[in-house]
Amino acid sequence: MLVVMVIFFWRSFHPDYVLFSNDGPLGFQKAAFLSLPASFVGQWFDLNTLGANAGAAFVDLSTVIRWILGPVGYSKFIVPFSLWFLGVSAYFCFRRFGMSRSSAVIGGLAAGLVTSFFTNATWGAAGPIIGFGMDYLAVGALAKRDKFPFWIAPALAGMAIGLNVMEAADIGALFSMLIAAFVVYQSLVEDGKPVATRAAWGVGRAIVVAIAAFFIASYAVYALVGANITGIVGTKQDVQSKAAHWDFATSWSMPKSETPALFIPNLYGCNVITPGAANYWGGLGRDPAWDRYFAAGEKGPPPQVQFIRHTGRGIYLGCFVVFLAVFSVLQSFRKKDSVFTPLERRLIWFWFGTALFSLLLAFGRFAPFYRLIYNLPYFSTIRNPDKFLHIVTFNVIILFAYGIHGLHRRYLHVPLVSAPGGRFKTWWKKTSGFDKGWVIGCVFAILLAFAGWGLYAGMRDQVANHLVELDRVQALAGGSQMDADALQRSHDFAASQVSLSLEQVGWFILFLTVGSGLVLLILTGAFAGRRAVWASIFLGLIVVGDLGRANLPYIVYWNYKEKYEVGNPEPIIKFLATQADQQRVGYLLPRQSFLRTPPQFGQFQSLYDIEWTQQLFPFYNILTPDIVQMPRMAVDLQTFNDTMRPQFETNAQGEITGIDGKSYYRVGRNWQLTATKYLVGPAPFINAINQQFDSVTNRFRIIQPFEIGPRPWAPRSEYLPPSQLQATPVDTPNATYALFEYTGALPRAGLFSGWQVVSNDNAALQELALPEFDAAKTLLLPAPIPGVTPSGTNQEVVPAKFISYEPADIKLDATPTSPSVLMMCDKYDSDWKVWVDGKPGQVLRCDYLMRGVFLPAGHHEVEFKFRPSIKMLYVNVAAVFLGLCMLGYAMAATNKQREG
Repeated sequence: MLVVMVIFFWRSFHPDYVLFSNDGPLGFQKAAFLSLPASFVGQWFDLNTLGANAGAAFVDLSTVIRWILGPVGYSKFIVPFSLWFLGVSAYFCFRRFGMSRSSAVIGGLAAGLVTSFFTNATWGAAGPIIGFGMDYLAVGALAKRDKFPFWIAPALAGMAIGLNVMEAADIGALFSMLIAAFVVYQSLVEDGKPVATRAAWGVGRAIVVAIAAFFIASYAVYALVGANITGIVGTKQDVQSKAAHWDFATSWSMPKSETPALFIPNLYGCNVITPGAANYWGGLGRDPAWDRYFAAGEKGPPPQVQFIRHTGRGIYLGCFVVFLAVFSVLQSFRKKDSVFTPLERRLIWFWFGTALFSLLLAFGRFAPFYRLIYNLPYFSTIRNPDKFLHIVTFNVIILFAYGIHGLHRRYLHVPLVSAPGGRFKTWWKKTSGFDKGWVIGCVFAILLAFAGWGLYAGMRDQVANHLVELDRVQALAGGSQMDADALQRSHDFAASQVSLSLEQVGWFILFLTVGSGLVLLILTGAFAGRRAVWASIFLGLIVVGDLGRANLPYIVYWNYKEKYEVGNPEPIIKFLATQADQQRVGYLLPRQSFLRTPPQFGQFQSLYDIEWTQQLFPFYNILTPDIVQMPRMAVDLQTFNDTMRPQFETNAQGEITGIDGKSYYRVGRNWQLTATKYLVGPAPFINAINQQFDSVTNRFRIIQPFEIGPRPWAPRSEYLPPSQLQATPVDTPNATYALFEYTGALPRAGLFSGWQVVSNDNAALQELALPEFDAAKTLLLPAPIPGVTPSGTNQEVVPAKFISYEPADIKLDATPTSPSVLMMCDKYDSDWKVWVDGKPGQVLRCDYLMRGVFLPAGHHEVEFKFRPSIKMLYVNVAAVFLGLCMLGYAMAATNKQREG
């Protein structure tokens, strides 16, 4: 497994390259809020909007690796490490099942290379892959009875499950239920004791597992609930909230029509960042509003939603993997002469049944089954039904390993018998029943695959036209029409996508045929006895060849020194990175303003949305009020954002008829309150934003015009991806883009000598949104400050001086001339603490959701610290230590038994 990973990821050893990661790119790993070991005591996500509570770092495997390797090393090696760990864990599990070493090796290879897991890691979600490895370790610990105390193995399994929850969050919770069911089922199907005794034994083991899992994961559960459920939009458990949350929760549902992609590689392309014909064109990630639009015959304007398709990973299980998983399931239903023992047959039924049930749930909104669990407590907080495909993959790998094990037991680990009359001919005459039926079934499956290939080829024009239509309505949703040239490009691209899809069917047929042929040779006894090693080698080569070929498009490397402009950032980014902690930087036409970026400026919006906010901004710790990725938003922040944006006009029936042009000033008010001093966007809009977005006058000004063009190392082409573009300052009044300064923005930290008390939150929010409200002179408090009267409301806010800045530890110097409130234009959270001149103070909630502290007149040093409770961290560390001790004892006891 290690050799295979080095072959696939050899470029990680190049000093300039890191792996692409959508969910955790190097820029994000470099962000200050994630720095270790500081984040063990608190993580405040300061990069987007007004900040968010990110709890604290856990003591889990991926965090320890990030601490040891640093951001660059982590970005290079966490993906191959996680896949290697997964494969080795699966190997351990299969050995504990009693499988031969070669069977376990091939099963481990399949686990580490199966596209569903492999691409999840390369998309940037390596943590869950480590979690799945923990699940294999848990199942392996439970697989057989050991001679040491009965509670050791269930406790170790529980520890592994707890680490799985820490690594994989809600997916880990789903797996914990799967393994809990396995513990009880395993005890029930064992022979030799009364049913009541077996049931009690199963429940007892499950309790030990649950206690150990909670012991090690309690801190993570506490933090995850606090960050992802408590106070988050759409997570209430009443019927109305669940119904309103349905679209969001089921966006990533697997269309039933894409089920063949489980065993045909990349049938619908790879993912949305794969260039060329391999770009994903299926329906995963499609917003449900699009489904309703198409179901209604595309009547009316297309929905104004983000995704018509979006996936970052493949779902391919492997043609040969599924082939042998089917073999093991069919063998398990044989009442006589099965290659499996009665207990193995019953266990195979469990893994097959839960895989089938999970597949039905993965269909999400495209089938009725997900409704069965959606209304159960807290299942509505789990986003994306396709997460159940991970359970399908996990189980299919186990079924595949059983298939390999069955072949070794019955056909390979037996003496080689001569066949003077021809091996196949002799075998065919003597064999009957299952083996002969299997061969006939394989031939039929291959013929059916060829027929399906031909039928699909005959539909290529229809499929291509469908893809062109998706492009057309997506363009309409973006406010543009496809001209003749764009339409022709779409047709050409769609044709190439369908051609690639047909090619993938060809690969499926090839591996199905080769795999069927190899298994046929094994059934005939051609690899029995000493030749068994060759069968194992060929089986492994098919697995690596099939899955490896399918995985190659998902392995993407970046030259990080070029991408992040290490040591020489472009001038605009360099300017914004200077004292980046003292202001925010936003896009001139934010989505919440309901203003579309005109198509002629769309290239820069893509550069800003994809490269700047997701890559360069976190790399250089540049803060933005824009939301980059925040699928779970706090209720108060959502309410604030909804208020600080233009409002709708409605008719007498309450129907929306348009945008109230008089409320556009709220965009500027939002920037003012969030300390958004700098903006970037189209330069010709300077007059319009001064008129529309400012309730005073002319407080927006251009400080640096610029153009966008290719980076020095990029090819000269008309169509370049955002990753190959940069902003170049120019000295011309007719520049296309500009860096704007908003002089009305509040300082990130400022002293207010005047304030008003508005005890009602809704009233305070509405007061902030009034055009006549002067946010620079008056702040709002929910309660009076005991014994203090504000000196007045005529004095402008006075900036405080930053002594030092870390996202979770901010030191300020302030010298108010009268009793004042020092307000940080950051989100209030009860886990923020404050010290004034070394003494604890009280954190105030200001301007609805900002935080501040009262200061008497005079010079003061103020320190804000984000310090969530970490008492459970000590429990986490103690549990890890105890788990390692138990593991050491179990290993020593096992070795002693072997030596004995």
